[in-house]
Amino acid sequence: MGVGAQTMTANSLSFVMDHCPVGLSQHRLSGEFVVASCACANLLGCSVSELMGQRLFAFVHPLDLASVLCAWDLVCSANAAATVRFRVSPFGSTEKERWLQAHIGAPAVPPREADDVFGDSQVDPRQLVICLQDVTEQVEADAMRAERLQQAELAERHRDQLAQMLPGLMWFGPVSPDLSSYRVVYINEYLFRVTGYSAKQWLETPGFWRSILHPDDRDWVLREVASAGQSERPLGPYRIIGSDGSVLWVQSTMRIERDAHGVPVRMYGLTLDMTRFKQQESERIAALMRMEVLKQRMDSLVDTLPGVVWEYWLSESLRHQNYCSDFVHSLTGYGKEDWLGEEHAGWLHFVPASDRAAVTQDVVRVLNEGEGSLQHRLMTRDGRELWVAHHMVTLRDAEGRALCLRGIALDITASKHAEAERLSLQRAIAQQAQRMLELSTPLIPVSDDVLVMPLIGSLDAARMQYAQQTLLDGVHTQGARYVLLDLTGIGQVDEAAAVSLIELVKSVRILGAQVLLTGMRAEIAKVLGRGDVDLSGVLIAASLREAIRKYVARRPASWLASQR
Repeated sequence: MGVGAQTMTANSLSFVMDHCPVGLSQHRLSGEFVVASCACANLLGCSVSELMGQRLFAFVHPLDLASVLCAWDLVCSANAAATVRFRVSPFGSTEKERWLQAHIGAPAVPPREADDVFGDSQVDPRQLVICLQDVTEQVEADAMRAERLQQAELAERHRDQLAQMLPGLMWFGPVSPDLSSYRVVYINEYLFRVTGYSAKQWLETPGFWRSILHPDDRDWVLREVASAGQSERPLGPYRIIGSDGSVLWVQSTMRIERDAHGVPVRMYGLTLDMTRFKQQESERIAALMRMEVLKQRMDSLVDTLPGVVWEYWLSESLRHQNYCSDFVHSLTGYGKEDWLGEEHAGWLHFVPASDRAAVTQDVVRVLNEGEGSLQHRLMTRDGRELWVAHHMVTLRDAEGRALCLRGIALDITASKHAEAERLSLQRAIAQQAQRMLELSTPLIPVSDDVLVMPLIGSLDAARMQYAQQTLLDGVHTQGARYVLLDLTGIGQVDEAAAVSLIELVKSVRILGAQVLLTGMRAEIAKVLGRGDVDLSGVLIAASLREAIRKYVARRPASWLASQR
């Protein structure tokens, strides 16, 4: 090659190195720069002269040095090109991190031609050529894509985990612009657990969702699904039929994804299992109905009671639960608020002042003991006096503190009046009976020492007891020596009456008086003659007149002595 050719080649190479937009450089096997373009120097943050003699590895970030050395060794040992990316060590604390891509290959100039251009001291046939490019934006874009991909994968995992936790079906898929049709492309595993259908059946069977709608709900659900999706409001609850024929209640919520022009492109849905909720709702409604029936029944029963049913909560926070039946106005003329009052026994103000202390003490006793009953008087608004039977119970909490005092005050005024009338009647009857006893067993003194007692009617135990007491008192107080018992007025006499009669005679004789039985009839004599009735020492006369004439009016002095 001539001098002109060498000059042209050198000039051409110098021109390329100065104006090439790509960073070109040539290096010894140990990494020192031999030749570098201006672009290469700019990429590394220094001038071309500063690069000369420095090793490329000095500009590599420590975290990337290992990968660069690995690629360098590969090129040197295998004589094959390699590409590696690395960060440039920053020259200042504020310099932005830059990424370079180095393509390492054999020298582009053959060894002989290189000798002609550069001379023996500058060219080594084994020197490496490097092409540097700034790939910072590409690396950042790749990092962003990798991050987005990682986030997408993480979001998918989160979706799958959350979908498994949801008590319902999560699904999505494309829809027609008018929402008249859609195609599900994803559905979670809850479908199989609840309905028994597989995801393949749901996704690949045309019209599958329509086919499992309950016949009673199908028409209105199909009619409402488009508008529910358009307005993104819940659809249902409605029923579907499971694979085993069971009926499930579900409710669907849909969201529509639209394009830039507002046209629907995708539908997302969540179908929640409402079966247990509907069952609980049915049970709750049934329980409320039972409670309402029970309440009406209890109200009816309370309304029929002739008394006041009331409940007073002792805690200030529970006073709103206080209760008093409507009968309070009918019974007393007062209102419910008057009966309850500001204290737990507001009705105590209706108790007469003379009874109030005793009734208050009974209420305190009920609070302490837990339950009790008392009877007391009440004064009505119009001044009438009533009698009530008050039954009270104390409701306590788990720690034994009194929470509530419940009571029922029954009107017993009529029974109290009836009881008073009964007692008055009993007293009248007792007085009449006493009067009859007195009339049926009169004690008549016929002389200073002679008493006559005519017995009239039946000789029952009460009459004989009264006759005995009356006769003995008369003999004792009057000092009688003779007692004439007239049996003329006696009807029937049994053995018990006969025994009582003889005991009466003996009691009188113990007091020192002589007894004469008069008016003895045949049937009385038969009873006295039977059994073990002892008639010794008993004088008997046919009639009271004869006894008076024979033994009283003309009694001899020796008569009494002879009879003793």
